[in-house]
Amino acid sequence: MNSVELRLGNYVMIHDYAKGNRQQVVDQLDVCQINLLDEQYCSPIPITKEWILKFGFKEPKYTSIYSIELKYDFNFTGYLDYNLETKSINLSYGFWVTNCLYVHQLQNLYFALTGKELTIQKT
Repeated sequence: MNSVELRLGNYVMIHDYAKGNRQQVVDQLDVCQINLLDEQYCSPIPITKEWILKFGFKEPKYTSIYSIELKYDFNFTGYLDYNLETKSINLSYGFWVTNCLYVHQLQNLYFALTGKELTIQKT
């Protein structure tokens, strides 16, 4: 994972070898931490069904495609679909984009499309 891919608010795995455990999620990284990260101490979190559901995607009944509604400021609503089997994304029934493998990539894409953070939804 390259630190230039990270933004404040991204979820990553921090390895804490001194304490013999891992902090599974860091929700705020300061700029100094981001610049000092390397693979020995930090790794991306793979997208799983649990993460998709935490972010508020709707669970499908018959497919592996999860969907979340995108609301834009100019009264337009679209959908971001994530195929858990192929790790690909579809934006409002357009082209499928492949290789969205990690939580921070999905967060960054969502932010680029909406200008809002993709965060864990409270249930």
